[in-house]
Amino acid sequence: ENGMAGLSMISWEDMWPKSLTGACNWFGVTVFGFGAVPITFNLMESMKDPEGMPQATKIALSIVGCTYAVIGNGIGILFKPSVPEFKGDVLQELPESLWIPTMIRIAMSLVLTITAPILLVPCAEIIEGKLGMID
Repeated sequence: ENGMAGLSMISWEDMWPKSLTGACNWFGVTVFGFGAVPITFNLMESMKDPEGMPQATKIALSIVGCTYAVIGNGIGILFKPSVPEFKGDVLQELPESLWIPTMIRIAMSLVLTITAPILLVPCAEIIEGKLGMID
């Protein structure tokens, strides 16, 4: 029932939030997705060529933005036949009886498990810097 059949069911209106709540949810996901950028500037001091940081950030943001758009819209298209509209947490609204949603949930868990520890050191450096513990 799910799959590429959702491609024929998608319309331009499906690509945009339908309410203020939907727009706020979109904004929250966007801020979360791009929220690690200020933390990366702490890494600039350890770079061999720190002047390349703005260009590297621009490239990374472009890649992340395109990846989020492709994956998000791809999941929406694949599951359009059984989930006409995602009203909340996408992972909870996906069907539970299929293997693809299970793989999506596992992949999301892996991403969070891998990226959370990476953010701890720069966050700690920011806090220590604000508290005057490091120069």
